[in-house]
Amino acid sequence: MELLKNVHYLEVHERNILINTIEFASRAHKGQVRDTGEPFIMHPLTVAQMLADYQADLVTLQAAVLHDVVEDTAVSIEEIDAEFGKKVSYIVNALTKGKKPLHLDRYEFMQSYYTQLLLASSHDVRVAVIKIFDRLHNIQTLHGKPVSKQVTYANETLTFFAPLLKKLGLRSLLHTLEERALFYLNQDRLKKANEFISQYKKQLEPIQDRLAYHLNRAQLKVSIQLDQTPVYSLLSSLQSDGVLEREVYIRIHTHSEKECYRALKEIHSIWKPVNAEFTNFMHQQAAPFDPYIETFIETNDNQRSTVKIMTKKNAHRYDHGILSILNRPINPFHFYRSIEYRLEDLNAEMIIHECFLPMIHVYNQYGEVVVIPEGATVVDYLFHVYGDRAFFTTNIKINGKVAKVNKCLHAGDRIYCTIGTKPITAPDWIHFATTSKALMHLEKQKF
Repeated sequence: MELLKNVHYLEVHERNILINTIEFASRAHKGQVRDTGEPFIMHPLTVAQMLADYQADLVTLQAAVLHDVVEDTAVSIEEIDAEFGKKVSYIVNALTKGKKPLHLDRYEFMQSYYTQLLLASSHDVRVAVIKIFDRLHNIQTLHGKPVSKQVTYANETLTFFAPLLKKLGLRSLLHTLEERALFYLNQDRLKKANEFISQYKKQLEPIQDRLAYHLNRAQLKVSIQLDQTPVYSLLSSLQSDGVLEREVYIRIHTHSEKECYRALKEIHSIWKPVNAEFTNFMHQQAAPFDPYIETFIETNDNQRSTVKIMTKKNAHRYDHGILSILNRPINPFHFYRSIEYRLEDLNAEMIIHECFLPMIHVYNQYGEVVVIPEGATVVDYLFHVYGDRAFFTTNIKINGKVAKVNKCLHAGDRIYCTIGTKPITAPDWIHFATTSKALMHLEKQKF
């Protein structure tokens, strides 16, 4: 079995536990067939095999093998708990969709299910990771379903799963997922987009070649390649501003962080950055899957390009996000930490809407990156950064100018705040709050 060949990193006793799990799932799914005609058990085994390629831990692999057992067979979640333990049963239960109640339409039912996924992922990010690989394999085998279901499935993939992958830093998988979804929605558009991107990349080749020449001359041993954002995201951006300068870019891989800064210096000696612009995400906790330096340059013939510089080690984290640390015994992903309390005070529709808003980077007074939803106000920023201490704010400046709490923030803004010793009365702040965290603090405050 291919899966067992891929889990060479597991201990012998862990392999035996996994074999027992596979046998259990095989018995449960016996006689079931997928729309493609293959035995159903091949689907969960393939999902687990994909995860094994990233050296996922035993619990992740077990939950992947069992993820459809409760939903599609007579096995109960209590049986899973008794046989495999609470960690595995927690993940399997979170992944189980169940039957749609008659009083709910499909949108309401899926909204409830996705909220369940997000809440469970705030406790164990492996829930989201397994669901993503489940979706990936399903969309790779979507040809077995009727056209009407293909379109619905592809749309759902782009509206829910694509933003989720972005949150988890899964750039490599996102390329595959978006391309497959767009294939079922509009093959002609996908073909034209790829042709357009290919032509644009050719325009960047002279810049790439010149960079390679100068960096080699500076005795910097680097690799240089052209990269892009995933195709659907790229098309959305193209519709918005009509340019690809940020979406198709040059990637430089170095051997060390020191060489990253040397490479940046060499680049700026050839071409000046536009508006003296460059951003350093190398050690920003707010951007755990963006470990690079980015500069936006303009060549002598007025051609603009984005350049991202990172170490070869960090390039793996840049491409694979949460998967690069999946086998560590921690749940490091900061995005989900706030979802649990959001559900206590706000309805599911707002949570799903907010979780997948586009995000922007602003800076605090120390130059550190703060990631907030697009459209957030100063009030949202204050509660995001300071929590209840936001009520002690006495002075606010944005980019050096005095600002009011209702001001909408934009990417690149630098916010200066003075936190005093006495709380202020701010009954009107609630009218300027747009995020669940700000609303939660304001609704609990007694004025």
